[in-house]
Amino acid sequence: VRINNTKTFPFSAIGFIQAETKAGNTGSCSGTLIGPKTVLTAAHCLYSHEDGDWLKNVLFAPGLNGMDNAPFGVWDVESTSILEGFVSQYQGYYGSVVPWDLGIITLKE
Repeated sequence: VRINNTKTFPFSAIGFIQAETKAGNTGSCSGTLIGPKTVLTAAHCLYSHEDGDWLKNVLFAPGLNGMDNAPFGVWDVESTSILEGFVSQYQGYYGSVVPWDLGIITLKE
């Protein structure tokens, strides 16, 4: 069921994450606000095994309802963190790191 009013809780706490790879390709994920400046997401939304590096230019838009409707704005990211096992346990395929596929985003504001 499509949610048309994303301005109400809990939908206002769920958001769209956009990030770029080293090569400049843009990807998207979802995340959930778990604090005023803290977003819970997946590690694969923040780190690329293909590039062996962090994604850059990460943005978060809570309550996004279509690409032209960000009712709470788009927020810059201050820092990102993932579990160390997501990098160190990688064996060439995503399934090898599923238990460590957790990430945290800290927003600038």
